[in-house]
Amino acid sequence: GPPGGTTLDATQFVETSHPEYAEAIDWLDEREGTPVLLEAPGTSFYASGTDGREDVMYNWNANPASSLTGLPTVAGWAHEVGYRGPDAYYGRVADVDAMYTGDEATRARLLREYDVRYVWVGPGERARYGDVSFEMQGVSVAHRSGSVTVYEVTQERLPAANGSVEG
Repeated sequence: GPPGGTTLDATQFVETSHPEYAEAIDWLDEREGTPVLLEAPGTSFYASGTDGREDVMYNWNANPASSLTGLPTVAGWAHEVGYRGPDAYYGRVADVDAMYTGDEATRARLLREYDVRYVWVGPGERARYGDVSFEMQGVSVAHRSGSVTVYEVTQERLPAANGSVEG
């Protein structure tokens, strides 16, 4: 069986099987309010019109932090297609992908548009996007534990569309 025995307690599973995730999730859970968290979406498809039911959706690396903290995320699991339709969901997936892989101007625009406060970079994000770093103006490392880095976005410090700093 699993380390620590069989349990239906998801937080216990994280503590015993993914302690580096648990530490970062606990850190996020201690933040005040409901800040928006950016994580890789629980899908591998971009094409609208797909139902989102693929192996990636229900695995451990699909939105672990938002799932266990309740914090809102930009694009969660692909079952949202059933609630919001494919265009709305996959449009957000494309925006998430652009935030992880785009240039600084694209990242800043989308971080601002979705009012993102924290960016999660863990094994799931690295598997999807490669070696990801969010080191840029207005974004700094807030927490590190094992294979997880959480960045904090200071909206008023993000580069403006014209390259200057807002605020």
